[in-house]
Amino acid sequence: MEIRAKSDHVCRLLKAATEGDIEVLKSASDDELRSSVCNSGCTALHWAAGTNQVTALQYLILERKLSPNILAVKKSKGRTPLHYACRNGAAEATRFLMDDCQANVHALAKHGVSPFQLAVWQNQLGICQYLVEECGVDPCQVNDFDCGAIHWLGICPVNRANNNTTVSSNGEKCTDKDDGSDLLPLAKWLAKQPGLDYTAKQKQGHTALHKASWGGHISLLRYLKEEHGLWDDSVDDAGNYAADLADMANTTRHTRIAKYLREECSRARAESCSILGIDASCSSPSKIRQAYLKKAHELHPDRNGTVLVDDDQNEDDVTDRFDAVRKAYLHLSEHQGHGTQSNPAHSLNLMLQVSGLDDTDTNKDNKDNDDNDDSEEAGTTNDFVISNSEENCFKARLIAVLLEYGDKGLDLSNVKRKWKQVWPKDPFPEPVAAARSHRGRSSKYSTNNQKKKISMKTFLEEQAGDVVELVQDGSGIRVRPKNCSQQKVALHHNAISKNDVASE
Repeated sequence: MEIRAKSDHVCRLLKAATEGDIEVLKSASDDELRSSVCNSGCTALHWAAGTNQVTALQYLILERKLSPNILAVKKSKGRTPLHYACRNGAAEATRFLMDDCQANVHALAKHGVSPFQLAVWQNQLGICQYLVEECGVDPCQVNDFDCGAIHWLGICPVNRANNNTTVSSNGEKCTDKDDGSDLLPLAKWLAKQPGLDYTAKQKQGHTALHKASWGGHISLLRYLKEEHGLWDDSVDDAGNYAADLADMANTTRHTRIAKYLREECSRARAESCSILGIDASCSSPSKIRQAYLKKAHELHPDRNGTVLVDDDQNEDDVTDRFDAVRKAYLHLSEHQGHGTQSNPAHSLNLMLQVSGLDDTDTNKDNKDNDDNDDSEEAGTTNDFVISNSEENCFKARLIAVLLEYGDKGLDLSNVKRKWKQVWPKDPFPEPVAAARSHRGRSSKYSTNNQKKKISMKTFLEEQAGDVVELVQDGSGIRVRPKNCSQQKVALHHNAISKNDVASE
């Protein structure tokens, strides 16, 4: 266990707490024991609790009179020793803090995080049961983001979600799976708690399915779908389905999850089967085709004028019903009923259109300019050239990234990190001055074939200042799109979908 702190002396004190070395702890003054913290802000008492060192806890609390509710600082702001005992499954330390020291089991750290929530996050079933059944903790509690227990469980670290090990032939321990199945006992126990809502959304619009998808736990996803009826038909505030979050995580495990969500957790297959009048579990190509032919025969608009139209229907209604039958058949036969859950903002073509950046005409202008005999005089031989087409693609992708955060925008320092999630196959451009030739103007930044590096702020202002704005707030600079929103993207997407249907 590596402990990082500002000095070797502090590291020695904190390590002593993890090892129960009372003699070293005795050498420190009361002030040192209270103020010596690791780089994350935890004291010796936090470290003793997290490593289940009850002897060290007894000495520090009962003899040295440190408060059992001492608060961590820095990154761990507001966490108490009980937070870490529960987080790490330190059962003896947890009981000592509760039974002997009357620690505050309801203490809330940064963002309203409680000891119980950390225990769920780390898949500590025994601790969760103790807190709820013996300490009166409410299992339906939420943090400042309205994340409840089922949300916390979905983002459990992979090593805690797959902590069953086997011993190989050479005697080494190895994990035998990575599907998150070790989360199911806690998930099933939570399901028995009165009032716990498995369908609840937190403040960003994430469901339990979103969280489990991002966490990469396919067994938990199956459980949520099969036992609690959760479908991937709900988008978060950024327009993302659970499958979108799996795409953004961009690992082999998450690729499998995205495939599962679109194949098994979309209502699309069930809806297509319902239109054809067959059971949602039907996978027989011959039965699907037979059902289609029967419906087509009944509804085809060219059926010699013999289609019966009810009093409350007209011929257009019948035509629409036939089109729906045909689409349902094609969906089941050609696409195997797979869902198409995808955030429309993650489509480059759509974002170019909705942002007014469709560059068909611009490309023509660029070509005409490139063919100009005077283009060499503008410095195109040595300058770093960025075409308008590339610029527009960059702008469209940037807007899609910013829309993940709605009206509040994205902190400037996080733009590249979030870009990598939304566009994993398209690297963020190097923030250099875009020296280019455009209608006879050379860049003021490019000299002697050098690319001048500039700040991210300057880069965004120069490359995308017409479509995004940078706003200074109390914590730094936030970037947000101009004249574009998730609602605008959704409306544009729906309009295109309607046009596509009408043209078929």
